Amino acid sequence: MVAESNKMTKALHEDQAAMQRAPQIKGTTRLYGLVGDPLTTAKSPDLWNGVFGERGADAVCIPFKVKADDLSAFVTGARAIGNLSGILVTHAS
Repeated sequence: MVAESNKMTKALHEDQAAMQRAPQIKGTTRLYGLVGDPLTTAKSPDLWNGVFGERGADAVCIPFKVKADDLSAFVTGARAIGNLSGILVTHAS
């Protein structure tokens, strides 16, 4: 029982530490998106989020899984997002 309790306590502390490192996303946060499909090997969000974090920028890069046939609809909707600052588009052939 003690070992299980220690594991749970350690996991809780690790989760809390991860939350402290995670960006605090607010209504003022500038959003950047990586758009494409598939995104399983995409490294851009991690790279950009590292840069944003190092510079203390109120910004995040989020991967958006969007199929090529749906790109036009995505762009139409994205134009309505007031704090969307940029989109990167990737594709696999």
